[in-house]
Amino acid sequence: MIRPAFASKKSAVAFALLLMGLLVSPALMGKKVLPQREEIYSSVPLELGPYHSLHKQIFQDKGDIDIAFIGSSRIMH
Repeated sequence: MIRPAFASKKSAVAFALLLMGLLVSPALMGKKVLPQREEIYSSVPLELGPYHSLHKQIFQDKGDIDIAFIGSSRIMH
């Protein structure tokens, strides 16, 4: 016979509350606690990728907008 996942209903409820708290915590923290995207992109080391150029393209360049379509093209058909 398979043992139950929790020893009692009290421990199951405690686990459910913990899980709910973890899932809801980003919404409770709000955007004030999290760093802004501009700060994140500008602080990534160069060894991890071209994030400095992405930061420049997104936040500093004010020219024309470039749009990239990714995926299969239905226009060809």
